[in-house]
Amino acid sequence: MALPFLGPDAVTDSGAAYALPKRANHLRVQAAAVAWGERGARVNSISPGIILTPLAKEEMSGPGAAGYQAMIKNSASGRVGTTDEVATAAAYSWKPASSPAATCSSTAASSTP
Repeated sequence: MALPFLGPDAVTDSGAAYALPKRANHLRVQAAAVAWGERGARVNSISPGIILTPLAKEEMSGPGAAGYQAMIKNSASGRVGTTDEVATAAAYSWKPASSPAATCSSTAASSTP
């Protein structure tokens, strides 16, 4: 897809380049949730923050470590999340006890270190 307004000359902030598709996904899930909700189904999206994966561990010890630490410090929780936390959020959204009205999107963030 050739979109000049999203080219490297137009988007110089990598944070914005990352946030735009996250927001697009959120809006797409909201729209799909309405259509599928009319049929009794739920559409869920989990938008985790910074997750501690093997790649993230590698990046945190590489040349971009300072930038990574700044992202963590400025994140909603001030810490990295774990893959288990993302799995827990996903598992909850599948349970019958979770409210269909409240399961359009989830942002994984916790204030607990």
